[in-house]
Amino acid sequence: MAGCPNPVMAQDDTAPEPPAVSMDQVELRPVGLRRAKVLSGVIEDVVAESVVIRRTAGAPDIVPLRDVATLRFQKPVDYEAGLKHLQNYRWSEALPLITKALDEEQRPWVIREIRAARAEIFRAQRRYDECIHEVEQILDSDPDTRHLLLLPLVWDERLEESARYTGRADDLQADSECRRLVTATALLHESVHQQRAEEVLRGLKRNGRGSLGTIVELQLWRLSLLTKGGIRELAVAQWQVRLHELQRELRGPGEWICGRALMVLNDYDKALPALLWMPSVAPLDPASTAAALQDAVMAAKQAGRPGEAAALSMERELWLSRMAQANAPGKTAGKAADRTGSAGDQRNTEK
Repeated sequence: MAGCPNPVMAQDDTAPEPPAVSMDQVELRPVGLRRAKVLSGVIEDVVAESVVIRRTAGAPDIVPLRDVATLRFQKPVDYEAGLKHLQNYRWSEALPLITKALDEEQRPWVIREIRAARAEIFRAQRRYDECIHEVEQILDSDPDTRHLLLLPLVWDERLEESARYTGRADDLQADSECRRLVTATALLHESVHQQRAEEVLRGLKRNGRGSLGTIVELQLWRLSLLTKGGIRELAVAQWQVRLHELQRELRGPGEWICGRALMVLNDYDKALPALLWMPSVAPLDPASTAAALQDAVMAAKQAGRPGEAAALSMERELWLSRMAQANAPGKTAGKAADRTGSAGDQRNTEK
């Protein structure tokens, strides 16, 4: 997820059962009017931003994840069932099944995807330490993982403290790269910690690679929003160009930041599609998704589109409901909320 578009996990109940001998499939995104190409063989790895599939006795093919639409492969029964619940945002049903699948799977790359699914659930349930731990486990196995975006990163300081990671200043010096990153995003808006948080982010960017560097880049854009008079039209125009270069999931929070900046500039027509990118294409956690939708409601009203504002307000209420259910009293380990996907949000392979 982080850093690369996550191909859709095949969950078609009508699909034929896989053969006894693993025969995986990598379906590529169609180009123009051509039919989608399908590569059949054995997926040996999904690492960083590539899929490694062996189709013959020769060298395996290495396919960029950005070119992949769907991965189909044999999965543990519990993982398959858990993914179906996760596809419908039923965290309480998904977590125990996905957790059980960890004991049933031996392929390192599939274990990483199982952990990614657990991280998503923990983030939705605000079990932030557990979420960070899962991503750290993935990072140990794949140093260039795209799953960093599953961390409980703070993209909007306006969220109530109960709905976001708050962080501790001491963790800005933590040994864990993940912990430093998450804490810096949580403290960036606090004047007493802002300078140190910015230093941590810039240090991570210098030493970062792949999705880590991009996440930090987008986080540093937030400084303009946190500074009175910090928004400049030229800078926002440059952000918009940069966003078109990013992978789908990473583009989401970047578009949100850009949309907020366009609101400050009173350019509501351009702000609206930017604010809707993440909720429509690749939703983050329920609280962030609801917040972006609230911004979109305001943009639609200011742009003179009351009907669209009303529809978006209803969508926001759904996400608020899912957020409340995920964190309702009495919901402990393995208990989470039900959700239905927004338009364009399909369960991704690696989750």
